[in-house]
Amino acid sequence: MSLFQKQAWATHGVCTAQDPDTLFATGAAQRQVRQMCLSCPVRMDCLIEALESKIAFGVWGGLTERERRSLLRAMPEDTDWREWFAFPNQEVAFDIRAGRIPTREELYKLTVLMAEARKCSASAATKCEENSLERVGASNL
Repeated sequence: MSLFQKQAWATHGVCTAQDPDTLFATGAAQRQVRQMCLSCPVRMDCLIEALESKIAFGVWGGLTERERRSLLRAMPEDTDWREWFAFPNQEVAFDIRAGRIPTREELYKLTVLMAEARKCSASAATKCEENSLERVGASNL
């Protein structure tokens, strides 16, 4: 698959009719950009591209650079982001797909859970995950 084919989604973005500088807003202006993103039919493709490419600036797929950094910090290994967002039991992924932006606390808890999961052996992963949830108080995430 060529790079052009891989990024063909970008031509369908709501932002294509906007000045590109609009997407690199700071502070409160990011909320307006986010609203535009949340109505975009290719929002998840955009977000996945930003995470896979580790794009450092701007609002992509409805998440600010800080929010994307939190996700990248939670999963520093090469992550198949498309697969991660499709995983039905991952509540943060579900919320993002649904257009709800996770809070800083939720992103922090995800970072802690993922760090703990990396420490667990494959055979004890379920028990270790339950212990991690209890420790960070994330049982209702």
